[in-house]
Amino acid sequence: MVKDSASEKISIALTSLDGNQAKPPIPAVGDSHYGGKSMTVAQTILDQLGGNKFIAMTGSKNFLGGEKSLSMKLAKNQSGATHLRIELEPTDTYKMEFF
Repeated sequence: MVKDSASEKISIALTSLDGNQAKPPIPAVGDSHYGGKSMTVAQTILDQLGGNKFIAMTGSKNFLGGEKSLSMKLAKNQSGATHLRIELEPTDTYKMEFF
């Protein structure tokens, strides 16, 4: 995690095993490369949640983008849920599944 003191922004850099930065930050399921529509939907969901602020506030990690969804591992919480999947519905609403 890198904090830019000038603008007070927090950015999370994901680094692969060879030391290169992975871009974009959420891999898409079934994509052999990063990018495509799956990545766009997952990134949009995360952006609407608050992006890096959401990540810092909730302690969520291990983000994974599906065709029309975003999944993540949740930090320890009162409900006991360990994972969350947010799926884009055809009605342009989101279905959230805690498990």
